[in-house]
Amino acid sequence: MKVAGVGFCCADVYEKLNLSYPTGNSLDFAIHVSRLGAEASVVSVVGKDVYGDQMIKVLSRENINVSHLHQVDGQTARIQMELVENDRVHGEEEEGVMAQFVLSEEDKAFICTHDYMHTDLFGRVLDTLPFFKEHG
Repeated sequence: MKVAGVGFCCADVYEKLNLSYPTGNSLDFAIHVSRLGAEASVVSVVGKDVYGDQMIKVLSRENINVSHLHQVDGQTARIQMELVENDRVHGEEEEGVMAQFVLSEEDKAFICTHDYMHTDLFGRVLDTLPFFKEHG
């Protein structure tokens, strides 16, 4: 089975702990299905910064196809996080390069080579869902 996680990805940044983690609904999906044996890809955008580099490194280590994870000038989307009594608390979100993310025709064709795709409300691709439904 071949699946694509399409859309929102970001870094959860725990400044007080000096830690960050690549995440986002589509990214988390791709990692988990890959661990279950599916062939997974991520189609999204990250910045040319430490968080974008970290995202590509982690996904590659997880055997995720990152050929359509675009790395562009600017900052990777980030969410400031805190741990409060072992609970994750979401703080300010910085949209970074996700603010201008749009699927290219090449991205759409690539996604169509997969059996399934996963997206979310924040991935900036909801308007393309009719296209994917029409193309199976």
